[in-house]
Amino acid sequence: MQLRIAAIITAFLATTAVASPVEIDSSCTATSYDQIAATKTCTAITIQGPFTVPANSKIDLTGLITGTTITITGKITFAKGTLDESNNLVTIGGSDITIDGSNGSFDGSGPDYWDGGGAFGGINKPKFIRLQSLSGTIKGLTVVGSPVQTFIIYRCTGLTLSGITIDNR
Repeated sequence: MQLRIAAIITAFLATTAVASPVEIDSSCTATSYDQIAATKTCTAITIQGPFTVPANSKIDLTGLITGTTITITGKITFAKGTLDESNNLVTIGGSDITIDGSNGSFDGSGPDYWDGGGAFGGINKPKFIRLQSLSGTIKGLTVVGSPVQTFIIYRCTGLTLSGITIDNR
C-alpha cells in the first residue's frame, strides 16, 4: 500500500508544473501596436510612433508594475472601427505611474465619428482614454480627434495631469 501511495505521489509531482516568476525587464520599446502587450513586464516603456492601432483594437496599459515610466513619442493613430460607447481606445491603470507624452500624441480619428448625434446618438463612438485606479503623473500629452469623451477618470487618487493638450478641431 505504501509503495502504491509513493508511486501516485511521484507521478503527481512529475506532472505538476511549478510556476516560474514573471521576469521584469527594465526597458522596452513598442514601435507597433502588436508589441504593446509585451511591454507590461517593463518598468520603462517607450511607445514610439508613428503607427496605427488597427480598427476595433484597444491599448490596454493596466496592471503595470508599480513605478513604471511610459514615454510616448510620435503619433499613435487609432483606425476607425465599430467599437461602441462601452469601449475605451486606451485604458491606463497602476500605482505611481509616470507618463511623459511631451514628444507624442494620440489621434482618435474623431472626424470619422462626428456625426452630430452626440455621445449616444448616431454611429457608435468609443470613449478615448480611461484612467482607472491610477496614481502618478501624466504630462505633456497631446490628444487629437477624440471620438467622444476624451478622458474618463475612474477611481484615481494621487493623480496629476499637467500640460495636456486636447485638439478636437
